[in-house]
Amino acid sequence: MGFIGEIKKDKTMIEILNNYQEQLIQVAKSDLSREQEQTPEWLMKYRAGRRFPRKKFFGSRIVYYPAAGADFQPLEIFGSAGAAHCFVMADYWITPQQVADVLSNAHFAGFVLDSLVRLPLEEVFKPNWTRHFDQDLIEEDERLRFFKMINAEGFAFMAIYTKEYHRLALLYLGFEAVEAYDRLFCQGRSPKPPYGILVQNHGMGGDWNQMANPDSYVAQLADEFGRPRWLIGQDNYENWRDYEPVSDITHGGVHSTARRLFLDSRIVRGNGVLLPEADPTNLNPARVNLSISPQ
Repeated sequence: MGFIGEIKKDKTMIEILNNYQEQLIQVAKSDLSREQEQTPEWLMKYRAGRRFPRKKFFGSRIVYYPAAGADFQPLEIFGSAGAAHCFVMADYWITPQQVADVLSNAHFAGFVLDSLVRLPLEEVFKPNWTRHFDQDLIEEDERLRFFKMINAEGFAFMAIYTKEYHRLALLYLGFEAVEAYDRLFCQGRSPKPPYGILVQNHGMGGDWNQMANPDSYVAQLADEFGRPRWLIGQDNYENWRDYEPVSDITHGGVHSTARRLFLDSRIVRGNGVLLPEADPTNLNPARVNLSISPQ
């Protein structure tokens, strides 16, 4: 009798878990346009040559891409859906001239370059900040020492892309991506995490810390200071903990990597009900669609 009871108990628990998972998927499988926002007013009014509006930029929804290279998939996915308008890409294996060329020639989802300016890093990073990871591990890594030979001080570019009446702002940092994440999203009493992130391990790309690993420094910082709502990660890979796949496969990056969109399952409460970012009382069921708008 006890054995049968255990079977029933296990079966009931499995059904509950399966039901929970199904509700999670059904609620989160939505077109990102369901989380569409208006282009921020400051961005519509921004003109090249003005001082970088740091507070307004980082007060907006941000999608972050560490070790980005020349991969614009976050802008294609979030930007074409209107779910985010501000992006930060960081990479230390690239020179200022290479970045300028990449940003000048980028075309994605019908967006074209409107303006491109180089920014002083002093306008991007606050001068006073607290480090939350072990600097010694970075300094011991030969790849970072080589990076410092390429570009010792780091650099930043601000690119504005337009399509009809829509605008996207891209901040590209020639900078070590873990430290950039720490300085931008983990400081102060109420740090604001990025709205989304793309993590990809580049085995031959020189990353000193594999970004997609669950115990990567960026993942640890996110766990401590606030996790991105959305994550673009490699299909059939562990990626960060407690992120659930909510899309079909899409391909991106230099090697056309199979990727999916993941949702932070920790923002799901009760019976699989997704709490929308702006209004926790408003259930927002939809289906994630990673197709790109025709150019």
